[in-house]
Amino acid sequence: MRGDKHNAEDDVERHGAEESNDEGPRAAEAGNTVGNAFAEGLLLVYQFIRITHGTAADDALRNVNVAGEHGEHVEAGKWLALEQSGEIVAVDLDAGSCLAVACALNVLTKGLIGVVFPVAIVLIYLLLTRGFKNTLHRLRELHPLATLEAFLLIAAPWHILAGLANPTQGHPAVIQFVNGHWLVPNPTDGNVHGWFWFYFMNEHVLRYLNLRIPHDYDTSPLWLFWGLCFVWIMPWSAFAFKAIAHAVPLRWDKWRDHFCRHDLPLRRRGLLFLVVWSAFVLLFFSLSTRQEYYVLPALPALALLIAAWLALDSDITVPSRTGLRITAVLLALGTLVAACSIFLLVHAGNVVPNADLASLLNQNPADYALSMGHFMDLTGPSIALFRFPLSIAALSLFFGPLASLILRKRAQPHQASLALAAGAFGFLIAVFLGLRIFSPVLTSAQLAEAIAPQVHAQDLIVIHGEYESASTLGFYLQHPTDATTDSPGNAPGFGIGPHLFALNTILILDGRSSNLWYGGFFPDAPGIFITSHELSAEWNKPQRIFLWQSLTDPPNQLPALPGPVYILVKSGGKEIISNQPNP
Repeated sequence: MRGDKHNAEDDVERHGAEESNDEGPRAAEAGNTVGNAFAEGLLLVYQFIRITHGTAADDALRNVNVAGEHGEHVEAGKWLALEQSGEIVAVDLDAGSCLAVACALNVLTKGLIGVVFPVAIVLIYLLLTRGFKNTLHRLRELHPLATLEAFLLIAAPWHILAGLANPTQGHPAVIQFVNGHWLVPNPTDGNVHGWFWFYFMNEHVLRYLNLRIPHDYDTSPLWLFWGLCFVWIMPWSAFAFKAIAHAVPLRWDKWRDHFCRHDLPLRRRGLLFLVVWSAFVLLFFSLSTRQEYYVLPALPALALLIAAWLALDSDITVPSRTGLRITAVLLALGTLVAACSIFLLVHAGNVVPNADLASLLNQNPADYALSMGHFMDLTGPSIALFRFPLSIAALSLFFGPLASLILRKRAQPHQASLALAAGAFGFLIAVFLGLRIFSPVLTSAQLAEAIAPQVHAQDLIVIHGEYESASTLGFYLQHPTDATTDSPGNAPGFGIGPHLFALNTILILDGRSSNLWYGGFFPDAPGIFITSHELSAEWNKPQRIFLWQSLTDPPNQLPALPGPVYILVKSGGKEIISNQPNP
């Protein structure tokens, strides 16, 4: 065992030395390749800023230089960009400008974690690899004021305009601290905080602290949150612990000496960066409310860590005992899952002709907050519908690790990794096929397709329950939910109670909750939420009504309606009824 450790360290040192020797040319080549690929989009952002902000762009991005009349021989640090005024220019963007642009675009697409994650990860990495003083020196090199200006120039305008367009209305109540607990009051009609409070406080700070309103969400247990992190990247997660130990070899004296002196080789610094990246994301969400898919920002770093170890392992000319042991464990797990799958296939019985999958499932609404919650709905009879994808999954999970183990014993680790990849690919195909079979439970596409020929411009479409439950109905029918007209004088619409709606607007019955809940309290919010009394008043009128409702999830009981009810179509535990039969 001791000898294996020394051999592994020799391999690591040899690879580190090779990378150090090639660091210059490789870095230059990578700089040119990545830079040229990214430059066009980056310059488009710059030119947009120039158009909209004039010379302010030059103040924020002070490092824009002209490479030459024709742009030949652009240096590695300069990124070839678009033609401007008949000349080819090169945008010389330092790390600070790149970070500013990336963080600004992150914030515009994903919120504040788009800047928190990159800045925190980079800062921790710099402190670990350079120390406090050198980190401060490096931060000064990044021109923090100019970097901040560039970030705000890109990210701030949209936020400011959104906040100004949606100011606070009325006199909303404020957060209070009572008896050791924070109390976040709900808004009321006409008394609601504006967009700034909703976006920054409610959707970021209060969400992180598990105080967000409405409290219509759940949080994954910590064991499930971390456990599913390894499920998402199976079978490669089997190598994760070895990859992390390789990236941060705390028991290796030479690595610790380099780490304490802040002079780790380039490759070692890169591996440490990946560890910081993945660890920060997982720890950040471990301390807050979390869904299992919150691990996704950590997966690219984990994938690169595992790939780095597999690449190192593929250079070994004799069978790696570590690789053999890990692959043997994968084969044992794959054999167990394949055996269970075969057992289910044998005892599943025959497929019920024309069976609706939803009628064969158990209902576990409490689990649906999890992305894989519907997996708990499966029953023995429903397994018969999944016979083909389950067979592919069983074969992939068994033969992939088996072929990989055989190839590893023959000292072919690279081919062994390809065999695992082939097994994983087969499993993903099985998952995709299974999702297609399960899709009627998750979508209303089939319902929309069935009623689409019958829906006319003057008809009324109503969703009974939360809009999210039937959001695909509006998508496939291509009808909006917010097309209220401003006044009765506007063009054509229909009225329910005090509301006047544009043609084909989708209305919501007993579903003022979830994502549409907060905005519904603004005075100018579209009046798409209706009551059962308003629906009853329209039921016997000549206008045709299509009502979507779930047969399983609340509210799954029809309100008292004054006239006949016609069931038009059922699919996936959902149905559409009408006040008039199909012609």
